[in-house]
Amino acid sequence: MRGTLERLRGTVFVLALLLAGPLAAYELGALRLGVLKFGTVNWELDVIRTNGLDAEEGFTLEVQGYGGGEATNVALMGGAVDGIVDDWIWVSRQRAAGIPLVFAVPYSHTVGALVVHGDSGIDSLDQLAGRKIGIAGGPFDKSRLLVQAVAGKHHEIALADVAELAFGAPPLLNQKFLSGELDSVLNYWHFVARLEAAGHRRLLNVSDAQAELGVPPTVPQLGYVFQESFVEADPELVKAFARASYNAKRILRDSDAEWERIRPLTKAKNDAELETLERRFREGIVESWGDEERKLAARMAADPQLMPGPAAVVARMTAEARSGELFFHLGTTLARVAASFLVAMLAGTALGLPKGRRRLADELGGPWLVFFLNLPALVTIVLAYIWIGLVESAAILAVALNKMPNVTVTVREGARALDTGLSEMATVFEVPFGRRLRHVLLPQLYPHIAAAARSGLALIWKIVLVVELLG
Repeated sequence: MRGTLERLRGTVFVLALLLAGPLAAYELGALRLGVLKFGTVNWELDVIRTNGLDAEEGFTLEVQGYGGGEATNVALMGGAVDGIVDDWIWVSRQRAAGIPLVFAVPYSHTVGALVVHGDSGIDSLDQLAGRKIGIAGGPFDKSRLLVQAVAGKHHEIALADVAELAFGAPPLLNQKFLSGELDSVLNYWHFVARLEAAGHRRLLNVSDAQAELGVPPTVPQLGYVFQESFVEADPELVKAFARASYNAKRILRDSDAEWERIRPLTKAKNDAELETLERRFREGIVESWGDEERKLAARMAADPQLMPGPAAVVARMTAEARSGELFFHLGTTLARVAASFLVAMLAGTALGLPKGRRRLADELGGPWLVFFLNLPALVTIVLAYIWIGLVESAAILAVALNKMPNVTVTVREGARALDTGLSEMATVFEVPFGRRLRHVLLPQLYPHIAAAARSGLALIWKIVLVVELLG
């Protein structure tokens, strides 16, 4: 505990500084925050800007939207933004790795929940054995770690061992849950609120899981995070933003009219959904953030079930290897890589050859080839899961579609460079197609096929990991 507190020392900017008076007597400059484009943080930041709370404090708030949490993390590390919203555990992990980040201003202690169908009859974690659980955020997300810690502590089970876990994007998981493909879903709080409004039940709040580990649920997990150098260089700007954030939460806590104004941002489909979002947001407002709360948060970050040390990781890997689980899952991943690679290479070669030899085929397929070359891998993966389902064929198809255009382009260029003289000679001597393919065409195409294979294998391995993470 003491070592953890030493490591986390200096990570938290005291919220008590809110009591200090605003420094609007002079311009503090702009504060750039990176947030998810459709995240709930936008609601608070919109209140700040619409009500002029940033101007009152003497600074200008600039909001930059990103498509995912990893993108915001990269933007902060690269200096593209001054701050982001992330969780205490992630900040603690970064500081332990020598990256000086500061959990400066608390945002909320409402995180998410594990939800089951309203008529499922599931009342405890152990009843999830043999079920399919959707999890947002990935295997190392704070919510998943907290729920797993509670499952291990009170039920002596590892959810990954007794249930089928499916990791995916929050909207996709909600859709699969509503369609009945998932028995339970661990999702972020605003997605959970929409499920609640539709009549489904919370099995376990993430904040309650936090309490089971000895940390009160009112201790915030989410907060505005800055580089330590930024806080030291411009502390007054961070103080001014802390006051503006606090005042925005007060408005959202007290004003129903303000919720009606931001209703389009919430994307609430009906009054019941908006009421649930409003209630859950207000429940998460942080009222106290002093020394005691920071010590409790440090205790949570130091819990070995949430942040196991190297020895624990090696021991778990050894146990998985001895049981055969490690090699089974590694083999499954390699099988997906092999299947996707084979499909992409065969289909790409079959499409590339006629495009390189026939002008009409190239012109007809050109626009589609450009489209698929520029289609983001994440979009292909999500659409495959939505249209086909969370099945093996969807995963393999999504990976193959991401690589197939590159193979097509490479083989097309090889086909264009074929020696027509050799082909004409083979025709004159009436060489059978099989021998012509084996002795005339393929030897000339080998360098291009090999180049496509080398780049393809590296790309497919990476995309398979993303596919497994999402579903």
